[in-house]
Amino acid sequence: MRKNIIILFALLSVVLTGCWNEPEYIDVIRLGARNKTITLETTEYGDSAFYLISNVDYKLDVVSGEDWVTIVEANADSIAFSYPSNNGFRRSAEIVISFGTRVDHLKVLQPGKYEMKMELSESDIDVPAEGGSYSVDLLTNVLQRDLKVETSNAKVCRNIVLDNNRLSFDVTPATSRDTKTYTITVYTVDGWGEKVETILSVIQKSK
Repeated sequence: MRKNIIILFALLSVVLTGCWNEPEYIDVIRLGARNKTITLETTEYGDSAFYLISNVDYKLDVVSGEDWVTIVEANADSIAFSYPSNNGFRRSAEIVISFGTRVDHLKVLQPGKYEMKMELSESDIDVPAEGGSYSVDLLTNVLQRDLKVETSNAKVCRNIVLDNNRLSFDVTPATSRDTKTYTITVYTVDGWGEKVETILSVIQKSK
């Protein structure tokens, strides 16, 4: 009798273990684009599409470029959009699709009719050891509000001002026994996130 009870408990244990280890089935979320960036080949108007892998009812937002990218249709397989002609500089738009914590960023790049250009009237300036004040002209088709200036040494090249396409700055007296070269860069970032720049070399004589 005791032996039969032991066998019964063993069988019950096997059955209960099998129940506890029964696998849980979880739905796998699939959401993403086959190609995350589309580079358009023309400045003229047209239409294109992102092709998706998705099994969810995702949310779609045009977070930048909403003034020129128009969503025509969005479904589980694709996001179709249209765009007008671009008569300016090259530009980009960003589309975000999301479901819960799953997020995918899509970009549309379109070339422009015009290319950003900038050039300083001087590529380099020779400065004596005692320093001084200088200015050069900037030739550009970029609005001044979109231009930025940086220098390799803000302690030496000081009081830098860009106004009405004229770059002005001061150079402090030399402290080194060697000739030193510093740079002042005027730049902007275009619609594709690439830097467009022109560089002035400031060559200062030794102390």
